[in-house]
This record gives sequence, structure tokens and C-alpha cells, in this order.
Amino acid sequence: MNLSFFKNRQDNQPQLSDIDWQRFCHRVQNPQVRAEKDGTLFAPVTFRGLRAKQNVTEVSMLVLDFDHGATVNEEWAIIRESGYTAAL
Repeated sequence: MNLSFFKNRQDNQPQLSDIDWQRFCHRVQNPQVRAEKDGTLFAPVTFRGLRAKQNVTEVSMLVLDFDHGATVNEEWAIIRESGYTAAL
């Protein structure tokens, strides 16, 4: 699957990478823990040019972000019941 990587949240130059599902799961199951929210990030999309929603040409997966008080266990139960393939 194609993912675009960025150096930080201000970076608008996508670095496209074709990554397989196993490698992706390993990466998200072993996250970089940092004090600041800014850092390396990915978008599950392919861009035509700069990072901007009007430049998205492909979406490779749905990504859910469980910030703002939601617990992983609460959200994970919903995902499991849905029947979707997911990494946690």
C-alpha cells in the first residue's frame, strides 16, 4: 500500500513509500514516543505534488486517531465488532 511520509506537521513535500501490511502493522505497534506532538508522520494517501487535500489521488486505508479522552479499549471493541481488518 502507498503511504506518504513527512518530516513534521509543517512539511508539505510527501515522500511516497510502498509498504506491505506486515511492515505497517509493526511500525504502528511500535510507535515513537515523544513529548511534543510534532514529529515524523504519515498519511495513507498518494499526492500529486504538494501535501494538500485537492492533490490527493489515492487513499490506501482509513486511519482512526483516538485522541481527546477516548480509550483504546472502548474504540477497539467497536472496530472488532465491525469485522474490518485493523492493526492496534
